[in-house]
Amino acid sequence: LQLAIWDKNPRVMLPYCDTTLDHNMIDPQKSILFSKGYFGNLRGICVIGPFRSWNTTAHVRLQRDGGRFGSYMTDEGYKQTMSLKHMREVTLGTSLGQIERQHNNPHVYIGGLMSDLNYAPSDPFFFCHHNYIDYVWEKFRENQRRKNIDPGSDYPSNTMNLHEPGRRLPMIADYLKVNLTQAQCSHNMFSDKFLINFANSPKYPNCGNYPHIKRNDTRKVCYSAEYPSFQDGNVVALQTRVRSNKDATKFKVTKGFVASSNDKRNKPKRVSKRSADVHKLSASESNSVSSRNQPIQNDFLLNGIVSAKNWAYIPVRIVYKRPPNCRFNIRTAKYQRVMEEKAEHKRQERLHFEDGDLYDPRAYPRLWEKIREGNPASFGEFKVRGSGESKVFVETTGLSYKGEYKEYAIVDERQPISEAVAYVALKRPSDGETVQTFVTAFDPNGRVCEAHCHVKGSNPPKYERCSGVVNINSKEPKMYGDNLGDAYLLRYRFQGDNLPSSHDGDVFLMFFCNYGKRFPWEKTYNKK
Repeated sequence: LQLAIWDKNPRVMLPYCDTTLDHNMIDPQKSILFSKGYFGNLRGICVIGPFRSWNTTAHVRLQRDGGRFGSYMTDEGYKQTMSLKHMREVTLGTSLGQIERQHNNPHVYIGGLMSDLNYAPSDPFFFCHHNYIDYVWEKFRENQRRKNIDPGSDYPSNTMNLHEPGRRLPMIADYLKVNLTQAQCSHNMFSDKFLINFANSPKYPNCGNYPHIKRNDTRKVCYSAEYPSFQDGNVVALQTRVRSNKDATKFKVTKGFVASSNDKRNKPKRVSKRSADVHKLSASESNSVSSRNQPIQNDFLLNGIVSAKNWAYIPVRIVYKRPPNCRFNIRTAKYQRVMEEKAEHKRQERLHFEDGDLYDPRAYPRLWEKIREGNPASFGEFKVRGSGESKVFVETTGLSYKGEYKEYAIVDERQPISEAVAYVALKRPSDGETVQTFVTAFDPNGRVCEAHCHVKGSNPPKYERCSGVVNINSKEPKMYGDNLGDAYLLRYRFQGDNLPSSHDGDVFLMFFCNYGKRFPWEKTYNKK
């Protein structure tokens, strides 16, 4: 797009919008970015600003439905990306630092045309958002150079579908008259010689001297200014006038982006009750895992067709190691220590913090020797959930088909080691077909878990590190269940009185959620 702009005027540069500044606001939905002076209103038909008469390829007026789902870009995501070393780490997997996952969130947050894969470019904000993604990408490449890594030769040898190193890019070929591959487009000449340099975005404490960017020393952030308080009333009045026009048709999203996270300050639309009973949570219920993150609703979209019958299920075992900076203040542990000292007539010494955490593995030398990490990686501030319950998310992404599925397993963060099982869906293979799927797992703090595959013929079952790419076919014995119930039968055997007992022999994939610095796919990159 920048090249196309230069064809018209070589002095015009495409700006970028760093929406981390808007995310840092108390109420991101009031950002001045969506006001008369910039992109127009965030909700409904655009009736103010320079794009109020903007034509779209969807044959509707420019419109948005902002602040319902998704999120702006975040400082946490940016820091995670900058902490990584290789291109494969920011393009593959499902960690917080994966750029594509962060990219989707503002598409969903702004909503309307911007949230549809086919019509997102109809919103002018699309281009400024994508230019910021280019900015993040270039900052990551600069970091690579500081770590003595050549970004021009770091393109992954094994990538997701449509991004293979040797795949040609016809759009680039048509415009530049050069037949380039995906890997060639990451060459340093494009950023160093051929294209442009980016001005640095404001980051605390250097928030710059901009009229609409503020600085908060208490929260230590730069943030966007709010639009004028009278704007909402003006927008409602203007939208009322245009509702009778034939071009004021409401846009319906048919192929939407999928957000990897949702801003807790979002205000989703209220929906009418159907068959489900909706009730308010009591104080005790509001502390549960389910109330913090509602159960995941998958769309069962497979190669453009919604059909739950075309999906099969596999059990995935999760082994979760407690993070090193995880702390729980458990009163029973303190009470136990005090009672022991009284019983032994010892002088009651001052209690250390770990004395209040019964599950802290450092208190048990034999266990700590087995599970300690000599050089643990840093994943930012760990957010402790009071009860210890947390989720590990498992995702499947089709490599031989187009489709995704997401589920989670509940683990106990208090325990030194915790186990759980998630049941995820992938395309059901037809006769003679081999289905290839990439399975990944990550925890709420962005840690990507290591994939381990079952060693064929081992008894008891043994696992070795693998890429997480699985190949299944319809031959017996099947590696999957035709439905969720059959997948449970892969995991359990039933004894007398129908007593279930776990059976790992048919669970061919597990994830180890560790906290070491080792890259999750190290030495397994091409191993399947």
